[in-house]
Amino acid sequence: MRLNENDIDLRDLDNMTIVSVETEHEYYDEDMADQITDLSPGDILDAQIQGEDVLQPNSIWRFLRFNVIGHNRMWADE
Repeated sequence: MRLNENDIDLRDLDNMTIVSVETEHEYYDEDMADQITDLSPGDILDAQIQGEDVLQPNSIWRFLRFNVIGHNRMWADE
């Protein structure tokens, strides 16, 4: 996971594709916003995300839910 100013780059560990998920979204409640703020580069997430158009990888994606399940310092520097 890599943090940017407006989004988070997530790598799917099964197929190694990357999707950018918005750090701010109109549907995020305060708890979700706080969870996102607490994320660190290199965190490993179990996440459910939703895209505006699943056929467009560059579309806007948002978190539906996530849990931090680990951390890998090596991935923090990518």
